[in-house]
Amino acid sequence: MRRSSFILLALTSSEANRGKWCAVIAAGGSLDSQLAREFGSASKATVEFEGRPSVAFVLDACLEAGLSTTLVADESVRACISDYSDRVAFANPGETNIRSALHGLETSGATGPVLYLPCDLPLVRCDFIRHFIEATELRMHASGGEWFSAALSRKEEVERLLPSAEFRYIRLREGRFAAGGMFAASANGLRRAFGALETASSRRKSILRLVTRLGALNLVRYLLGRASISDAERAVGRALGGDVFVVADCHPFTAMDFDTVEDLQYLRQRFSSLRLE
Repeated sequence: MRRSSFILLALTSSEANRGKWCAVIAAGGSLDSQLAREFGSASKATVEFEGRPSVAFVLDACLEAGLSTTLVADESVRACISDYSDRVAFANPGETNIRSALHGLETSGATGPVLYLPCDLPLVRCDFIRHFIEATELRMHASGGEWFSAALSRKEEVERLLPSAEFRYIRLREGRFAAGGMFAASANGLRRAFGALETASSRRKSILRLVTRLGALNLVRYLLGRASISDAERAVGRALGGDVFVVADCHPFTAMDFDTVEDLQYLRQRFSSLRLE
């Protein structure tokens, strides 16, 4: 399952105990013509579930978690969420995924922690967001500099709650995990990481550079399933230039996005029952 970030929703917290947090929702780029026909929409953000666009469910989860919103999106997405217009400000997307992410970050005015989510997580709920934020907060206060936090879900829980759904699992010493849609970071860490990614994307052999920074031994350990979560945190932290935290017990619904027709069919066939879980 992939993630795209052509359009973004930037959210700033209004809840007292999360007043310093901001979030950015990647609201999806334009789909290619075949997927657009199959999905019945030009954008993932506007793909409907029970008559509502996918992005609306993500917005609801963030608002219920106490987050107010600034939207960076094109007119087609804005039109589909017009009932949120009194709670969001608007800005235009950038010319690339990374540039759009930076636009979302700067529009949010973030100076502290930033939460990112994609628009194609219609099963996400406010309690899943709170769990990830709270688990991140337990570790970020001990960080002496920039930091990054990633969400994982255990394979056993994914298979229990989302039987027969297709996932690619990350193999670590502690088990197998699905990569979640949420991640968080310090605002300055994100700015630095986005800058490095933008530079790397324009250079040849950027993958080789990343492997070099991660370390060949760490790559071999991962491929053999011998890397632990702490090994992965240290290796990725060196590559990104900050501390890395893995929240390995996130709800499986935070990993259930839709990139293929099969993903979409799975969600639509089970949507009502899954929303009641």
